[in-house]
Amino acid sequence: MKDYQVSIFENLEEFLENAFLSSHPEFQDWFKNIQAFLKGTNALTHRYVLVQDQEKLIAFGHIPIYALAFKNFSFYLSKSHFLLRWLFYYYFRYCGFNFAVFGNMLTEHMVDFVFLDKAQDSWSEIRQSIICKLLQEKALKLKGVIDTFSSNNIETKNWLIFRTDNNLILNDLGLFQYDFDQYKAALSSKYRVRLNQIYKLNEQTHIINISNLNINQYKSKISSLYAQTLNRSKFNLNLTKHDYLTHLLDIAHFKIRGFEIEGQLVGFMSYFDLANVLEIHHTGFSNEVNQNVKLYNYMLYDMLEIAFENQKSTINFKKTADEIKSTLGASPQEDWYQIYLTNSIFRLIAKVVLSKRLTQEYIIRKPFKTSQK
Repeated sequence: MKDYQVSIFENLEEFLENAFLSSHPEFQDWFKNIQAFLKGTNALTHRYVLVQDQEKLIAFGHIPIYALAFKNFSFYLSKSHFLLRWLFYYYFRYCGFNFAVFGNMLTEHMVDFVFLDKAQDSWSEIRQSIICKLLQEKALKLKGVIDTFSSNNIETKNWLIFRTDNNLILNDLGLFQYDFDQYKAALSSKYRVRLNQIYKLNEQTHIINISNLNINQYKSKISSLYAQTLNRSKFNLNLTKHDYLTHLLDIAHFKIRGFEIEGQLVGFMSYFDLANVLEIHHTGFSNEVNQNVKLYNYMLYDMLEIAFENQKSTINFKKTADEIKSTLGASPQEDWYQIYLTNSIFRLIAKVVLSKRLTQEYIIRKPFKTSQK
């Protein structure tokens, strides 16, 4: 394995003093994103990394360290393996599980590492050099690493494949001439009627843009609605603080769309407005209102309208609610992480348990006419 020079900093100020960083234009955008992320994350601690190859900077980044509890994995464990579940539980209870994240589990866009000169092609070797350095810090009590960069299903030595929920993606929006009416015309009558019914139900729903200019008016309600979403989630790693989204507004292409009824915020949807992609981020809505007017469906259609208006080629609806998102034409795309566990016995247990995770049954809908997309 190639010997990369890895420097790890606990203190952000010391990291920023490094002369290598000032010469790279990528650094300023990265640093602004990281500043917003740090304010809203529930990470136990953080590390900042410089990677050099023969004294040439090839990568720099940020690694959050999270403290994981057994309950965070309970949805992913098969009930048929009682003994293994018991061993899994007691490992967490008595040993704890602090894990480092390479990449970002919160959004595909706000990645924690910047690679220079095609260094990402050598990521496996760079990753191992970083891990070796991290494990030397006994105070971290590191029990594992999750790598979100390696989104494939090729298992490497001592690394397990961890399949997460699907991403729901609608590509080739240009086929509809970036026009919502053209999109509706391409739907079969069943789904066109359903769309019109949802818009009819939401005639009294007022849409607003939430920014740094008016966030103070809405931040408390956003936190409350976001908490409802987290409570509904079967797999919640508790990675963020309740005010996480308000901090992300410091990033220019991060936006929040609000939905009001009778002057009260009843839902919101956040997203990243990228070059060719609109990527949905976190969402929150009132359960009671959603049952009455199908607010969540309406919010998804609103995102689709925004994608058309801004001529995006793709909209990434992200994870969960596969069946609902497929009614808009989105298709599931499998997503994989790699997980490294320092304890060899626990690694064997996890290999069996995590491969048998529970999955939800759903139907992928086909809303378009047969001659269309």
